Amino acid sequence: MKNALYIIFAAVILASCSGCSDTLQANLPTPKNYVILLDLSDRLLQPNQVVNDKAIVKTVFEAFERTVRTKNMIVNSKDKFRIVIAPQKGITYDPTPFMNELFIDMEQIPIAKKRKALEVFTAHLDNTLGELYQKATQNKTQTADFQGCDLWKYFNEQLETDLMKIHDNQLVILTDGYFDFESNPNIKHSNNRSTATNFIASLRRSADWRKELDENDYGLIPIKKRYWATSIIVTEISPKNNNLDESEILTTVWNKWLSEMGFKKIGLELRSNLSKTKGRIRELIQ
Repeated sequence: MKNALYIIFAAVILASCSGCSDTLQANLPTPKNYVILLDLSDRLLQPNQVVNDKAIVKTVFEAFERTVRTKNMIVNSKDKFRIVIAPQKGITYDPTPFMNELFIDMEQIPIAKKRKALEVFTAHLDNTLGELYQKATQNKTQTADFQGCDLWKYFNEQLETDLMKIHDNQLVILTDGYFDFESNPNIKHSNNRSTATNFIASLRRSADWRKELDENDYGLIPIKKRYWATSIIVTEISPKNNNLDESEILTTVWNKWLSEMGFKKIGLELRSNLSKTKGRIRELIQ
């Protein structure tokens, strides 16, 4: 009789503990997946652009670190942080080792090692990022020294695999806003749609660029992929042309493209005072 009572009692305790575990898991916040896409083209020639980029990356990483430490207490963290480099022809360094070093997946790290892994990644982040930008700008002093970064190709071939189905995805893109290629036979065209932003020249010449854009359906070719739940911030947009409407043209083109692909939360930020930019990043990243 005593044995029977003991077995019943143990079963009740185990069932209770299992329920607590399920409740704990259910109450954990949705894990975050932070992805930063770097455009390492001739935009880096702008004064203080490298400094700005590093500061923005650090701001995003601080958001990731707060999520890991405060919301998930490190041990529960399934959050991810990665920096990816947009495809770019003609570069003299291999971007893959940098992207490997600039990626941390808390979900894949054993609980006992999570805290140490985060500390090591944090300690090496600045140096790895500095080395990357040094390689990207080495012996490059003019636009002709750079080739354009293929942002469209990244969205088409890689972004889907960088996003997570069960995570809250936060994509931050550091770019001047142009999909520029001086001479690239791989550019795709479909009527007035393209995988580059060369069509902006036609909008500049128009007396009413908005009407020109709408009536002739100028824009980037939308990509039919599944991007899950993803918020996007495109920052450091910087006009290369003196046209008074250039900034608005760029942000309109980006908004049209991203909206057509189903992204719901879109932040488009012009290059500005660094303190202001960092503040906007903190506001937009949830």
